[in-house]
Amino acid sequence: MLPAKLLAIALPLLSAPTGVVSTPMLDIHYTGGAIGAKVTGPSPDFLGAVIVSDSNQLTHFFVGLPPLLTTFVILGVGQAHQGVLPMVVPHPTLPPVALELFAQAVTLDAGVISSSDVMKFIVPAAR
Repeated sequence: MLPAKLLAIALPLLSAPTGVVSTPMLDIHYTGGAIGAKVTGPSPDFLGAVIVSDSNQLTHFFVGLPPLLTTFVILGVGQAHQGVLPMVVPHPTLPPVALELFAQAVTLDAGVISSSDVMKFIVPAAR
C-alpha cells in the first residue's frame, strides 16, 4: 500500500493533461418558469455539469481538481454537441422569497477537469 504522501505527489501525474484545455464558460438565468444554462466548452464533445449553491465559497477538494463550490447540488449533467451543452430545468413552484444562487460549470475533456468562474443569478419569489 502506498503512503499518503506518495499518493498526494503522484495524483497530479495520473491526471496530467493530454493537451491544452480552455476554461469552460457558463451562461445561466431564470426565465419563463425554468432555469436555463448553457456551458460552452473546450471541445465539440466534452462531458459537463452545472452545479449550484447558496454560497459562492470555493474549495480545493483534492490535488488535481480545480476550485469548486464548497456546498453544491448538481443541476444537470450531459455531453456537449458541437461545443455547447444546453440545459433547461423546469421550476414549477417558486419559493415565497427570492433566492440568490451561485452556479459553476464543470467539464471533463481529454482527461482534464476544468471549472468556470462562479456566476450569480436570482430565482424570483412567487407573486
